[in-house]
Amino acid sequence: MTENIDIRQRADFHVHLGKRTEEDVLAEAVRNHVSVIALLDRGEVRINRLQRAQELGRETGVTVIPAIESFTAFPYQDQEILMEFIGLDFDLDHSIIKRTFDPFSEVQMANLSRKVAFQKNYIESVGFSVNHTDSNNRSWLEISSGRVAETAIEICKIAAGDPANEDLLLSLQGQFRHHFLIRPQDAPTNPEDPSQTQLSVAKALYWQHFAPGRPGFKRWYLPFEEIRDTIHQGQGVIVVAHPKFEHKPGEVRIQDILPEILEAGVDGVEGWDAGKLDRHLARIALSQNKLVLGGSGKDASRYKNREIGLGDNSDPENPAPMFIPPRLLNKIREYKASHSVPSSR
Repeated sequence: MTENIDIRQRADFHVHLGKRTEEDVLAEAVRNHVSVIALLDRGEVRINRLQRAQELGRETGVTVIPAIESFTAFPYQDQEILMEFIGLDFDLDHSIIKRTFDPFSEVQMANLSRKVAFQKNYIESVGFSVNHTDSNNRSWLEISSGRVAETAIEICKIAAGDPANEDLLLSLQGQFRHHFLIRPQDAPTNPEDPSQTQLSVAKALYWQHFAPGRPGFKRWYLPFEEIRDTIHQGQGVIVVAHPKFEHKPGEVRIQDILPEILEAGVDGVEGWDAGKLDRHLARIALSQNKLVLGGSGKDASRYKNREIGLGDNSDPENPAPMFIPPRLLNKIREYKASHSVPSSR
């Protein structure tokens, strides 16, 4: 795959909105010469925010396309392989997108209530206090509002900030240090900052209790087939996200079964994952006439060293040379036209 590099024009097909404002995200995109950007959240499509971002994009010369990152299990032989997909360039006004992914839909709110109750009961069962108090009331309101995709992280933040858990948290310091060695991106950059420390402890608790394979993990995600079909009916495309990441050690590696995943109606793969193009994965996708996309995965709450359009810059001496050409948006549109992506309202 050849790239005609223009340092003033680049794309990023994987950027998280999270708690950042649309203005802040687009300002960073403009600063880094990004002219095409896919904005997303995990497990949900916040339609009003994406529409607002599209309006701002028109004012600033940035093409904003809607996206979603969905966690699910891909059925392979007698296993279910945990993985993530990116759906993008779908119709925000499509009824099936609203019904399936809008966090305020009746279906999603009912599921949210069940999920929060389970996660609260679980963290209490292992000894943590997360009772509603004046100091955490705002956090609980956020969790139950439908505006928070990753409720387990937020519940862990409440546990990490509750003085009643001080002794228990102190007893777990060795486990936290071990976790930060394995996932240094979760460690606080400034241990003297209480808010950073609380968030880092919350992430360690999440990975100990709620991550895939852990005792508090429960399958709240939609089936792969429903995610794929919803994206397609909503006139979008779906690609494999983070193809080299192992959610559960010991499972079949996603990159090793990529041909089978693509044959199951998936439209492409993230060849760029915050760094330079993985040419091996790109060749597999292109051999099946599929898309090769990707992005920085910029998420202000998780990754401290990623920039929109530029990728991972954690090593200032050797920053990741991520460059994604904006013309790939045309490739997406051409792919949809040639593959007759279905549309039904």
